[in-house]
Amino acid sequence: TASEEKLNLLLEKKADYPPALQVLAKLYAKQNKIAKAADCYQRVIETRPKTIWAYLGLSSLWRADSHYQRAQSPLEKALSIRPNHLGVLLNLATVACEQRNYEQALSYCERASTAHPKQLGPELKKNEIFKSFHRLKDATTHLKQLLKDYPNEPQIFLRLGRLERQ
Repeated sequence: TASEEKLNLLLEKKADYPPALQVLAKLYAKQNKIAKAADCYQRVIETRPKTIWAYLGLSSLWRADSHYQRAQSPLEKALSIRPNHLGVLLNLATVACEQRNYEQALSYCERASTAHPKQLGPELKKNEIFKSFHRLKDATTHLKQLLKDYPNEPQIFLRLGRLERQ
């Protein structure tokens, strides 16, 4: 495509320019060229190993292709670099859930909640995990508890309404 050609021209001048590699990786992923997309993320990781988004991107490629064990590896590496990174912890929770590892998924959510106590994301992810494992009573109880801490949060009302209709 024209976009691909322009990005490759830019990369000829700046061989490992992370923003261009990120856009190119996303373009390749949309075209289902997984190996090429993975290569773009790997190039960023090799030249800038502390670039967390590259690990997240690489993991998302493998998750989209249902390679959950493979998706976990870049996230664990990212976690070793940034132990409390919210996005990494929540993605690890998602991968654990996809691998049907309930306890591990909840553990990542708890860790994210502890590291980011003012963020609602870990609690909403925990609720998704309850639902994924058909623990609807736990999901409902959890949302009602969240409502006490976040009385004006529309996402909680929406999720609670959906659960109560099930």
